[in-house]
Amino acid sequence: MIQDASAKLMLSFTIVFKDLLRGFVNEAWLEHVDLSSVEPLSTEYTNDRYVRRLSDMVWKLRKRDGSALYVVVMMEFQSTVEHFMAERMNMYVGLLFDSLVRSGHIKGRKLPQVVPLVLYGGERAWNAPLELAELIDDRLPGMERYANRFSYRVVSIHHCRELDPERRNVADAWFRAFRAKDYEGADAALQQLIVVLEGPEHDRLRAAITKWLLEVVLAAYLPEEELSQLQGVRGLAEVKENMVKWSDKAMAKGEARGEARGEARGEARGEAKGQRQILVRLAQARFGAGTAAALSDQLERVSSSEKLGAIGEWLLTCASGEALLAKVRQA
Repeated sequence: MIQDASAKLMLSFTIVFKDLLRGFVNEAWLEHVDLSSVEPLSTEYTNDRYVRRLSDMVWKLRKRDGSALYVVVMMEFQSTVEHFMAERMNMYVGLLFDSLVRSGHIKGRKLPQVVPLVLYGGERAWNAPLELAELIDDRLPGMERYANRFSYRVVSIHHCRELDPERRNVADAWFRAFRAKDYEGADAALQQLIVVLEGPEHDRLRAAITKWLLEVVLAAYLPEEELSQLQGVRGLAEVKENMVKWSDKAMAKGEARGEARGEARGEARGEAKGQRQILVRLAQARFGAGTAAALSDQLERVSSSEKLGAIGEWLLTCASGEALLAKVRQA
């Protein structure tokens, strides 16, 4: 998925990864590592089997005593929660250990410590077991000694707390843009990104985030002909300046279509059609294609401009597509 690829590109920047740890993991072990030593694990450290199966990110850090510590980051941007994530993460950590042993990077008699981290972008609350032992049948007595006590940590983009903007945390600014559901929220998130990423040292990261905004966020609701004209956009400031213009243009097109239909079928019906098209496009931007298709079917039975206006407000306030569709059905 393009969203996964864009997110992986941004997380490959050291500043994003370090701010993710400082702002959203912030566990006691961080006090014992040197964050200035952060480096992505090179593919030369992996065997062929590991490369094929581990497609997410591995970071290497140094503890204060000079020994290594690794952070495995699995990125999940699907709408569903992976129930067996503990098993998958356990496998990836095992593959990392296997790679380090086979490549000769284990000098002593012990394996390094590994932090398994899931960066989750779905809107549903993460409810999968965080420990592998919870997935294993424990009905036989005396099996406790064989229990695998592996566990992992989840950072949920949609459910984590917002940090004080004064901290200038890049991961927090990225998460705010990720969560933005309207132009006001997107505008505020863009402004924070512009502030925290000022300076020539962030040129490449600004370009990566601009690419993500265009390919993931704006692509969700702008028509194809509009997207083809965005190839020249190169910076966050330019995205921010054009957001209102793109929005107004899309709204105007929707109204124009409604008015054109209205000439043939009656002005009121044409305006309602235009409103429905805009609502469906916004539903796709916020909740995805499935919700948009279901909403489109339900809106065919709604002709009142007042009801359509109320549905527009529900689009901004409902926490999920299911909640939106339920309110529309009850209207």
